[in-house]
Formats: sequence, structure tokens, C-alpha cells
Amino acid sequence: MIKLKDILTEVGEGTATPYKFKYTPRLFQDERKHIRTYKFTTESNLEYIVILAVNTASEDRYISLSVMFKTEEGDFQDVTNKGEQFKIMATVIAIIKDCIAKIAEEGKPPVKIIEFIPDKNYEDDARRANLYKAYIQKQLPNALVDYRHGEYRVTIS
Repeated sequence: MIKLKDILTEVGEGTATPYKFKYTPRLFQDERKHIRTYKFTTESNLEYIVILAVNTASEDRYISLSVMFKTEEGDFQDVTNKGEQFKIMATVIAIIKDCIAKIAEEGKPPVKIIEFIPDKNYEDDARRANLYKAYIQKQLPNALVDYRHGEYRVTIS
């Protein structure tokens, strides 16, 4: 039986081990924005694709990442409810860190903003958004987490 204390520890500490993931070639690129994709498979054999839109701000001062992920066969609004959310979150965070490291290795400006839109089971469902916010605030304590118009914006200082 899973206890609330265990769940809070998992969210707060981010102790879940990420799934193995693979970087896949870019799908689209232009001067100001390009897409990087990653894939991983969960224990329930759901194949996920993580899409990172890498946007260069005006005057090349910084980069923002727009993060989206979904099952390979699903849609971005699908909610799977397979009980794998902590490992999925850990994997998405590991992928974001991998992408940020690759951007730095390429000599590009630093990533300062990460944006994402949490999925919902119904219109006023904020459970996933609250879970993401708690996880992000623990992993990036100096970041500003702002929520507007259904989208999260994490500003890294």
C-alpha cells in the first residue's frame, strides 16, 4: 500500500529513477527555433515522446524551452493514469537537463525559461499542475514558478 508520506517524499525529493531515454534527430529548424525530441518506454510499455521547442530570445540573450510530452500513440491532452508519474517526471527532468547541457556544449546562450502546460482529466483539474509545481520548486528552489492562462513558466535565475 502506498502511503501519503511516501508520495510526498517522492515528489519533494525527486528520488524516482528516470527511465532510459534516447535523443532523436530534430524534426524542424529555422533561425530562431528548433525542435529536439527524445523517446522513452515505461514499465507498462507506453512509449513516450518528449518534444522540446528551443526558442532563442531576441538579440540572442537567452533561450526558452517549451516542453511537451505524450505517449507515442496518444495526444498531448491524454492522461494515462498508469501510476508511473514519478518516474515519468524524473525522466522528463533528466531529458530537460540533457537538452540544457547539449545547448551549453553548442556554445548557445543559457536557458533561462522553461514553459509547459499540464494535462487535465477535466476542466478545473489542477492536480497534475500542483504536482509539477511542487516538484519544480523542490528541484529548482531559486526559480520563479509562474502560472498564467493555463501555462507554467519557470524562470531560472
